[in-house]
Amino acid sequence: MKVDWIFYHNRKYKLRVIYLPRLNHDVNIASTFLEKKLMNDLGNNYISKEAQEVDERIYFFVDPKLFALSDRDLLKVLRKNTY
Repeated sequence: MKVDWIFYHNRKYKLRVIYLPRLNHDVNIASTFLEKKLMNDLGNNYISKEAQEVDERIYFFVDPKLFALSDRDLLKVLRKNTY
C-alpha cells in the first residue's frame, strides 16, 4: 500500500497512491472528507483557486472507510465507479 500526503489550509490529508493499469500510471485517491473541504456547501463549486488545484491532483475520492482496503480491493471499487 502506497501512501502520500497533500497539504491544504495548513492541514495534512492522506492519499492512497494506486496503479491503474487502464491509465498505465499511478493515481491519487483521497477521502470524501477532503473533497467536502474543497467544495462550497452545495458541492457544485470550488471554494478557492487553491481548492481547485488540490482537486486536480486527485483522481478519485472515496469514503474514508475504504482507505483500509488492500490495493486489489480498492482497485475493484475504482473500476466499479469509474469505468
